[in-house]
Amino acid sequence: MSGSELSVRYPALFAKIFWEWGPISAQFRASSHPPPLTQLAKVRLVPFIGDDVVIIRMTDGNWDHPGGTMEPWESYEAALAREAMEEAGALVSNFNIFGVFDCISHNPEPYRSHYPHPEFSQIIGIGDVELVTSPNTVKSDELEAVTSVEVVTVNEAVRRLSMRTDGSWQADMHQGAADIRSGEITAKVLDTMG
Repeated sequence: MSGSELSVRYPALFAKIFWEWGPISAQFRASSHPPPLTQLAKVRLVPFIGDDVVIIRMTDGNWDHPGGTMEPWESYEAALAREAMEEAGALVSNFNIFGVFDCISHNPEPYRSHYPHPEFSQIIGIGDVELVTSPNTVKSDELEAVTSVEVVTVNEAVRRLSMRTDGSWQADMHQGAADIRSGEITAKVLDTMG
């Protein structure tokens, strides 16, 4: 598969995205490299157990993936480990970046004072996980909390994520992660896009 075919294969992921809750405009780009730490604000994880995917259900009923905002002292690896434990009760190993969301906030102030603003980045990666505890179902600083964690096939994850109220980009993200994991897409292809 060539780099130019990725945006055709995963159109919702490569489309311009607008998150009303931000409000944030975002554009995905494939890459196996992180952006500069000074630009990074959020981490996202597509977690695998063997060939299956871990997905989380939020209080709004939508299925999601672990991820969240970085604290000012954290590396992206530390933020990823913390978010996976908080939201899925999971330990992460073998994390590999496969994409970056380049974002622009339309708020006059940053979401958190330590965030780069108005432009910032989010990384997306694949990781092997082990579920070791229950997720933290109460988050005092967030609007939503996790209500359940499930291990499902990639096809089932894609089906559930395609029904999200904010578009099907997460379904494409999970299918793309599975295709990368299977070797169908390589880091060389990713880096021709980034």
